[in-house]
Amino acid sequence: PWRVKYKLPSGTQASESGFETKAAALAWGRDQETRIREGRWTDPGAGKVTVGEWIGRWLGTQDVGISTAENRAYLIRRFIRPAWGDSPLSSLSTGEIAAWENGLPTRAGVSRRTARDARSLLCTILGDAAAAKPPLIAYNPALRPRNRGRRTGRRLDRAPQRAWATPLQALLLAERAALLSGRDDDFTMLVTIGYTGPCAGARRSVSNWTMSAQVNCTSSGSFARSAGGSTGSRPRTTPIAAPTGNRACPLISPASWLA
Repeated sequence: PWRVKYKLPSGTQASESGFETKAAALAWGRDQETRIREGRWTDPGAGKVTVGEWIGRWLGTQDVGISTAENRAYLIRRFIRPAWGDSPLSSLSTGEIAAWENGLPTRAGVSRRTARDARSLLCTILGDAAAAKPPLIAYNPALRPRNRGRRTGRRLDRAPQRAWATPLQALLLAERAALLSGRDDDFTMLVTIGYTGPCAGARRSVSNWTMSAQVNCTSSGSFARSAGGSTGSRPRTTPIAAPTGNRACPLISPASWLA
């Protein structure tokens, strides 16, 4: 068998043996030197460093707050070291890490969020190993794959969907509120909010308008007079349906909303 020598980034020489032909040995050596020049080279022996050894070196380079350091120490002590502490960096695979994360809630009795936090920390640790100069591993096996399709990556512990009031429920709620307050403009305001779903600013605008509106009721009909408008201008009057039912002056008849 043939042996090939090549120069490392540190300037020293390394060798690799076991090649059947001289051409295969030279091709492998040139490929290593090309990777070194391009910054893509990974020391074959560096991947033999265990995860536990790398964590010890990695923690010494971190400058974080007390709470972050305590949280990381807990995740490393409880989940990462027992599972991966004795494993070489180059032996970890994405499938094994994903299975480890998915099994933590059942095996360790923790929440899915804690399992995600443990994998995220492992991803940070291995990411720094892959970004080291020279890299200790060729890629970060703890990276989560990107979503593929509409359902991929959705959380299994998503909270139940919020229940929204039906149009009839919104109408009945507005009618009950108007009866309790004795103000017909409350009925208009709540129906408008319930049917249009405005934002907080728009709701305040509707509330301010209804509070400033003046309603004149007569036997022949009703008119709503707005207090808005520019200074010196006459208020606008808009005809509204005649009073019906027991309301003193309904701005909008409930029957019209049910139709």
